[in-house]
Amino acid sequence: MMPDSFIGELKSAGSELGVQFIDLIGSLSTMHELMRLDVRLLDERTLVRHALIALMRNQDMERCSLFLLQGERLVNVTGVDWDECAEPLGLEPAVRQAVSPLEFGVGEGVMGRAAQTRKLQHCRDCKNDDRFAAKGEAATGPGCLISAPILSGGELMGVLNISHPHANHFTEWHERLLDVYCALLALMLSNSRLLHQLEGAVHARTLELQQALDEARTLKQRFEALSFVDELTGLYNRRYLMPQAQTAFVRALRYREPLSVMLLDLDYFKSINDQHGHAAGDEVLSGFAAMLQRESREVDILGRMGGEEFAIVATVTDAEQVVKFAERLCQAARALTVGVDALRLCVTVSIGVAALDHDLAQREGWAFDNLLAQADRALYQAKREGRDRVVSSSFP
Repeated sequence: MMPDSFIGELKSAGSELGVQFIDLIGSLSTMHELMRLDVRLLDERTLVRHALIALMRNQDMERCSLFLLQGERLVNVTGVDWDECAEPLGLEPAVRQAVSPLEFGVGEGVMGRAAQTRKLQHCRDCKNDDRFAAKGEAATGPGCLISAPILSGGELMGVLNISHPHANHFTEWHERLLDVYCALLALMLSNSRLLHQLEGAVHARTLELQQALDEARTLKQRFEALSFVDELTGLYNRRYLMPQAQTAFVRALRYREPLSVMLLDLDYFKSINDQHGHAAGDEVLSGFAAMLQRESREVDILGRMGGEEFAIVATVTDAEQVVKFAERLCQAARALTVGVDALRLCVTVSIGVAALDHDLAQREGWAFDNLLAQADRALYQAKREGRDRVVSSSFP
C-alpha cells in the first residue's frame, strides 16, 4: 500500500499537469485565433484590437493594451478589458475613443524599459516595484504587469502590456507565451503595413496613370481639333470642311432640299503681303474670317480652303437666296477695315456661287466636288470681270 505522502505528491503533480494542460490549450487557442485574422480585410487599429481580444478570451488576465512607437513616444492605440472583449465585434466604446491616448517615453516605466532594452519586462508586484509608472485611468496600478516588446527584424514596433489585479499572478508560462505571441503579432503588423503601403502605391500609381490618360485624351482631342481647325482664323480647314460638305450634299439630294456653295477670294491679297508684310496679311485674314462668322448662320458650314480663299456651304439655301447672301458678304467686306500699326487696310472680295440642281446631279451622278467646281468657275469669272462682285454659275 502506497504511503499517504506519495499519494499527496501524485495528486499535486496531477493537478499541476492539469493546469499546464489547460494553459497549453489556452495558448494554442490564442495562436489559432490570431492566425485566422486576415490582414487584407482589416485596418491596423482593428487588426490589433482583434488580436488583443484573441489573447484576452483564452488567457486569465484583467486587461491588455498595445502601444505603438510613433517617433520617440509609445502611444496607446487600443486596449481591451475582460468585459469589453465579450462584445460581438470587439468594438471600442465611444467614450474610450474620445479619451486622449496615453503616451510613454522610451525608457519610462516598465513599458518604456521593455522598449529601451528590447526585452520582456515582468513586474510581479507593481505596488512595490520602482519601475512601474502609473498614468491616467491606471493611476492606482494593477497587481502585476508584463510588458513585451514587439520587434520586426530587430526594429521596435511597439510594446504589448498584460495586467492582472493580483500580484505574482503571471508565471514563466505567460512570458514564453508573450514571446511567441508578439513575434506573430509583429509579423502580422509588418504584413499589414506592407500591404497597405502597396495598396497606397498602387492607388497613387493608378491615379497617376488615370491623370496621364486624361491628359493624353485631352491632347488627342486638342490635336484632333487642331487638325480640323485653321490656327490663324479659327475656321474649319479644308480637311474638315470637305467631308462635312459631302454629307450635307448627300442629305440634300436624298430629301430634295436646297443647297448652295460659295467660294470667296480676297482681292489683291498678295499686294497686302508684299506692301505691308505677312503680319498685316494675317491680320486681314483674321478680320475677314471674323466677319464671315458674324454674317453666317449656325446651319452654314464655313471654312478656309487655303491662302486667301474661303468657302461657305449654305444648307437649305436656293440659287436666289445664295446670291443675296453673297451680296451681303461683299457689302460687309467693303465696310471692313483692319488696323495694322498706324494703317487702316480695306478689303474687297470676289465670290462665286453655285446652287444644287437636283435633277442634273442625280442624272450625272454628282458628288459635292462637282458643285464646288461650278462655284470655282464662277469665282474666276468674277475676277475676270473686275473683282469685288458676285457671279453665279450656269449649268452646262
